[in-house]
Amino acid sequence: MEATLGIQEFVEYVVLKLIEHPEDASVLHEQKGERHEFHIRLNQTDIGRVIGRNGHTIEAIRNLVRVAAERAGLNVAVEVDEAE
Repeated sequence: MEATLGIQEFVEYVVLKLIEHPEDASVLHEQKGERHEFHIRLNQTDIGRVIGRNGHTIEAIRNLVRVAAERAGLNVAVEVDEAE
């Protein structure tokens, strides 16, 4: 469980540095069987900043999370959701 908390905190840290509306952002952790899913909730205007041009920014975040998760023996996914 400690590894998942560390991954969640890392995703929160990176996302908060990229966006303009941190008050609308959150990272939620959900476990589905062996898979750990991290859902990034954002203000509509910040989604493009996190996804990046051609998806490069979110792909870089996913790659870093995947490497950290593999070291901890976890199966993870990172998704971007729109804040409700």
